[in-house]
Amino acid sequence: MFRSRSDATFTPRQQPRNMSAIRIGSVRFSIPEGQTASEHRSVREVRLIEPFKKPPVVFLSVTGLERTGERLGYQVRAQNVTRMGFEVELVLAKGLLGADVEVQWLAVDGRHATVSVVRPVIG
Repeated sequence: MFRSRSDATFTPRQQPRNMSAIRIGSVRFSIPEGQTASEHRSVREVRLIEPFKKPPVVFLSVTGLERTGERLGYQVRAQNVTRMGFEVELVLAKGLLGADVEVQWLAVDGRHATVSVVRPVIG
């Protein structure tokens, strides 16, 4: 687990509503040696679609969040991927403006990543 809450930072940002996506924020953190992200509670799995691209392309499926009965999909753009850390920006797909989602942290575990999601209201 994180040594302290300051190990994972979250900076909310938002684009104007007439644009096709809302930039929710960036997350940067590290996992202690020998511990996997799956050992944390409330994680969601994501797939590294193009891990060798710079930056890698990551798809995040938030299975626990639904709005009007629809399953929501989110795209994640990853930057500065290292063995122990991962910096990411979450972008809402067009048409999902106003959905309640926040990335608290995201980790690389082998070729997969996991993310913890909570539900504050955006802006």
